[in-house]
Amino acid sequence: MIYINDFSRKFELSLNAICSHSPNGTRIISYHNAYHGIKYNFLDFWLQKNSDGKPTCAICRYYSTLILCGECCDETELKDFVSMLSPEMIMSDSEYSFSQNYACVSGEIMVCKKTLPLAVENHKIHRSLSDMSYLRKVYDLLCRTYDGISPDSFEDYFIDMSHKIRHASAEIYSIYEENKPISTAAVTALSDTSAVIGCVATDYESRNKGCASALVQYITEKHLRHGREVYLQRERHIDLYEKIGYVVSGTWYEYRFVSSTE
Repeated sequence: MIYINDFSRKFELSLNAICSHSPNGTRIISYHNAYHGIKYNFLDFWLQKNSDGKPTCAICRYYSTLILCGECCDETELKDFVSMLSPEMIMSDSEYSFSQNYACVSGEIMVCKKTLPLAVENHKIHRSLSDMSYLRKVYDLLCRTYDGISPDSFEDYFIDMSHKIRHASAEIYSIYEENKPISTAAVTALSDTSAVIGCVATDYESRNKGCASALVQYITEKHLRHGREVYLQRERHIDLYEKIGYVVSGTWYEYRFVSSTE
């Protein structure tokens, strides 16, 4: 059975137990912490429990995105639940056969528990603030450099990242030249036990200078010192992260809604 958030301490403890060691679980906890478990019309949390009443799977809806973490104990129930919600995107640590209206892409989950010595140039790294001017510059860099990927609108990006930064559930770091970022990387989700690095991008003319390596290593070492596991979800450039100390630990799956008319 699937149970909606009742804002109890028991629900919160179950959510944390399921989500403690997973990138998608970290995203769920990050949203829960950023919004303090308060009821919003764009955010919901559920737990799926097995026949013994034990929670095994956590579900989070953030606007039109659904995030799944844990072991599904009733796939038919989960598919019916997804069909009822009709999300535009589903993020999962497991592979499912959702309806034909969802196209699946997948890639490697990588985790780092100890960094390796890596010689990188001594770049000055700035931590971005949550205000619009800083985030606009980072967003523009992402738009310039993400090959074939269109980030969310700036409004959506700003609302999400600025709120999570203010509530210690996300971080953005950049290397600047002439008052603009030339390379950036973010902690897109953060919990007490783990951090997820994403949105790594470098201007084309600034590549091959060790900027991305310096940023990822800096962020990784910072959160390892705080006792967290650090995750990446990548489709490419895996060798770069292996040099820092990341190893492949699983597979991530994203399901995007595809209109039947496309």
